[in-house]
Amino acid sequence: MAFGSALVFVTLAARGYVRRVSVSTVCGALWVLGLVAVTVFPKTDWSVGPSVEGTIHRYASVLAFVCLPFAVWSAATALSGPTRWRRVAKALSLLAGVWLLVIVGAVVVMLAGGEPWWRSIPLGLVERLLAATEVAAVLALVPGLPLGDDHTPEKADPLVRY
Repeated sequence: MAFGSALVFVTLAARGYVRRVSVSTVCGALWVLGLVAVTVFPKTDWSVGPSVEGTIHRYASVLAFVCLPFAVWSAATALSGPTRWRRVAKALSLLAGVWLLVIVGAVVVMLAGGEPWWRSIPLGLVERLLAATEVAAVLALVPGLPLGDDHTPEKADPLVRY
């Protein structure tokens, strides 16, 4: 997943859809680095207690899942491929944001004196739906990559160029 995502974002920059340093590439790189960190560092085994590795795993997953919707939205704006796939990519990035808001909402409820956030929602299900949505969002960018004539950053939307 990390390699395929990196390939998509590198291709976006290499073909001139976005600048080498842009919202798409920076957030895409943070998504990829987050995925690699989540793979390298195991999650906390709460029967033993907190661990440094588990903390890194948790923060890396937050970084990855927060960054990808911005990367996909920005990339979809820059693509010149079929409008349908750009809309799908943008819709999936918004849906990923909704899944994140479900988790944030549970945290807010906990901070207001409610049940712990990891128990107030079906966390495993929400995490899986979030991950599936974000992978689908990256895949929705792929059909737009080989199409179009001039993809220099100067032709891109000004918001996407930076």
